[in-house]
Amino acid sequence: MQLGDTGISHRGWAGFSLPKLFALTMGRVSATIYVVRRLSNCLKLEVDHLASIGLTFKALSDPNRRKILQLLKQADMAAGELAEHFTITKPSLSHHLSVLKQAGLVSDERQGQNIIYSLESTVFQDIIAWLMEYTAGEDADREGRDDRE
Repeated sequence: MQLGDTGISHRGWAGFSLPKLFALTMGRVSATIYVVRRLSNCLKLEVDHLASIGLTFKALSDPNRRKILQLLKQADMAAGELAEHFTITKPSLSHHLSVLKQAGLVSDERQGQNIIYSLESTVFQDIIAWLMEYTAGEDADREGRDDRE
């Protein structure tokens, strides 16, 4: 998909600066509207992504929830099996499982009368990728400093 005759693909325009994008699309109202909508969608996705990261860190902030994750790392379990490892009430355990599900760290599946909880590792991979964005330039910075010393 091309934006008019600008030669900018829907995947490649993100590398352009905003003034350049508008200069390229000047006089092309539909292309300009498309670019603005795409930028808006990207910003919304980034805000949503940051919100989900916030939910993840909130879920990980509680020691009971971290213990649930450790148990589910070993094997999928029903709520009753998880409850055996805690001194908290079942409603409290249910709340913790709900927070973990909201954060996408745990999934559940009904099997007969039981609900089986499973660890979802993809969220951890997303968090690691997000954290790596902040450390990606550090190696190059360190190498540059080492060369100068």
